[in-house]
Amino acid sequence: MEKSSLPNVRITTGYWLFAGICCAFLAYIKFTNQFFSDLTFGTDLDQKADLNYPYRIVQIGAPRTGSTFQFELLKAIVHLKSPKVNDILTTHVVKTGDMNEVLTDIFRKTKSFVIKLHIETEILKELQSQGDVFVFASSDIVPYASYIQDRENLVACSMCEIENYQPVFGLTTHEVQILKEYMSLFEKIRQCCGMQMSKYEIMRLNGCDMKKHVIKPDYPMCEQYDFTDIELKFQANPIPYNEKNPELLWSKPGDCARFNSEISSGKGFNGGIFDGCYINGKFAGKPVAEKRVARKPVKKKGKKQS
Repeated sequence: MEKSSLPNVRITTGYWLFAGICCAFLAYIKFTNQFFSDLTFGTDLDQKADLNYPYRIVQIGAPRTGSTFQFELLKAIVHLKSPKVNDILTTHVVKTGDMNEVLTDIFRKTKSFVIKLHIETEILKELQSQGDVFVFASSDIVPYASYIQDRENLVACSMCEIENYQPVFGLTTHEVQILKEYMSLFEKIRQCCGMQMSKYEIMRLNGCDMKKHVIKPDYPMCEQYDFTDIELKFQANPIPYNEKNPELLWSKPGDCARFNSEISSGKGFNGGIFDGCYINGKFAGKPVAEKRVARKPVKKKGKKQS
């Protein structure tokens, strides 16, 4: 009986050894796939994209619809995905006499660009249909846009919004993570620093009672953040940030304290006069030249009739 049990022991031992090797090999495959999928090289790099370099992108949306968030995200994506970052034009084209002529000149002379608009022009729809430009919108101002950002979804989860761009640009898992880190810092600075900060933060810095506002989904909670730390992290991020209007918007560490002090002195949006602790559908602190006081009509003196 003892002799006959030896083969069984060898078979059992061999079986478990083989099973152990198989499990180890499968674990290795799973680890390497996960590891390489998180890097910018490997199989994840071959992910197909709907949009490729050169990037000819127009971002458009009404003010205060998250247009700046979308514009900054598109600039960051193009920076990551472009082989040459120095030949990309990124700018906000403001309303001029003939917008069609201005845009046509940009489109003709520039190979790769990301431009921001607040108003629709006649040529956009035609060029979009021809595939010469790709329109991204932060509101329904242009229903023909390649992608329309939803304001409610953006407020609910702004970082989730970034994932919607992954198939459009063929973003890797690692690139999505870089973008989330960058946009999280940018969003806090955008909402809490500068002369175009959140309407709620303008009110708070001007001494308004914010108890009834803190429960609102778009309240930015600026008072909870350490902006000295946030500014330094944002400056050190691998995606560069260059502000062309430092008098109104953040451009370097220390600006948050400077702008907060300026707003606290009684200023509102874009440096206008702060117009009170209320939100009536317009920006709190919308620039006003002077509050007009209604005057009582003056009765002209006439001759008394006899």
